[in-house]
Amino acid sequence: MCQVVPYAPIHKEGVIRAVRAVYDEYGFTWEAEGYNRDLYEIEAHYIERGGMFWVLVASERGTRNGERGTRKAERGAGAVV
Repeated sequence: MCQVVPYAPIHKEGVIRAVRAVYDEYGFTWEAEGYNRDLYEIEAHYIERGGMFWVLVASERGTRNGERGTRKAERGAGAVV
């Protein structure tokens, strides 16, 4: 059984691994200091800006299976990323 939980620092490496695996699979360029920087600083890019970030974990093992973040937009609407 899987469970959606709020992001915690313990999830950081799993989030990066999962997203990077998709980039590698499709031949996309990984930019740790550029476009993908938000994944290395989730608190600063999402939570501290009024957004949220969730992680899907397999509750038996505590392994991360997916993630979703939202950021507060300028006009109050949320942006799903």
